[in-house]
Amino acid sequence: MNLLVMEFCERGTLSNLLKAAGHVPMHRQYIARIMRGIATAIHFLHTQNIYHGAVRTSNVLVDLDMVGRLGGLTNSWNVIKGRRVKCNQLAAYKAPEADRQGAEALPQDMFAIGIILYRCVTAAMPKRKDSGAIDYRSVMTSVHVPINPEMWRTTQLLLSDKLDLRPSSGELLHTAWIQRSKDEPIKQIFNWNLCKNLSY
Repeated sequence: MNLLVMEFCERGTLSNLLKAAGHVPMHRQYIARIMRGIATAIHFLHTQNIYHGAVRTSNVLVDLDMVGRLGGLTNSWNVIKGRRVKCNQLAAYKAPEADRQGAEALPQDMFAIGIILYRCVTAAMPKRKDSGAIDYRSVMTSVHVPINPEMWRTTQLLLSDKLDLRPSSGELLHTAWIQRSKDEPIKQIFNWNLCKNLSY
């Protein structure tokens, strides 16, 4: 049986929320809630051997409780062992190995989630080296608020060009800071309009 589930996501896309915030990174508790929603969705897909293929901020819808809902499933592929999966990912979210013959598909989704996490934590898109790997040289000097070390470590692992370091969907879902977000009440009221004013 195929079901279509529709839900109104009051806060719109993550892309629009990040655009409204400008140069101010998201609050860590909001990042954790959004990432828990994304991790839950991608884990469900990956346990069914489904490659999403279009993980990006414009395909993440955010509800009133700041939980991320992953959409954009029109590019999804059922991964059959030994068959190449067409990569439709936007260049900004594409894993370094995406164009290599025989590249595994599911880790490419995880890399794209790393790009989303990087964007939330730093309020910027990552710079790339010629190889396609992430260039971290100027990150710490360009971010003007403290970065949560647990989130930053997860970001670096997701963006690793070494597949054995990149977490699977299950490992991401069971990361301590994502698990804590289930029960942790939001301690700070965060105003997107205030962010907009601070970014000038």
